[in-house]
Amino acid sequence: MSDFYNKYYATVESSIAHGKFCQIVYGKNMCQHGMADMPQIDTLIRKLKVKGTDRLLDLGCGNGFITEYIQKVTEANVVGIDLSPVAIERASRRTSQLSDRLTFQTADMCRLDYPAGSFERIVPIDSHYFVAEFEGFPRNLMVLLSHGGWIGLFSDQGMGIPGRDDSHLKASESKIGQFLKREGLRYRALPI
Repeated sequence: MSDFYNKYYATVESSIAHGKFCQIVYGKNMCQHGMADMPQIDTLIRKLKVKGTDRLLDLGCGNGFITEYIQKVTEANVVGIDLSPVAIERASRRTSQLSDRLTFQTADMCRLDYPAGSFERIVPIDSHYFVAEFEGFPRNLMVLLSHGGWIGLFSDQGMGIPGRDDSHLKASESKIGQFLKREGLRYRALPI
């Protein structure tokens, strides 16, 4: 998978066809490789009430265009991480002169090495699908949250059962919803 994403991020920024595709499908060309469109990303930012004093972690940021957008809109201190060194190198190079409140790091979102309470907001946007053991993933993220912090997870994942039609699934019935219920964690699901 790493080879695929390294090749993808090495070519996607210069692809005119992909740029037009992103503009039409997502509402803006940010070299997306996922499902979240611009109204959904803006809703996520608004619902998380991200402030300029917040520290926000964007998991699976790819080449950082969405991360850059979040930082610009919120003025928060934003860290984007991705497993692809090609994506991180491109994001770092492209944004190096934009803001000292925007950084990128190559890292595995399942093996994060930040102190407990490092972030007020954490946003995995279309990235948790790559986690082998999902149940450990939110637990690890919760450790990284400061007191009163929030995780804004964007997902179009249902039950995670191959071949199952999840088009009418309620959030509480999804794999994520079931986990949150078992753990006794409060959440709010927004329609997409």
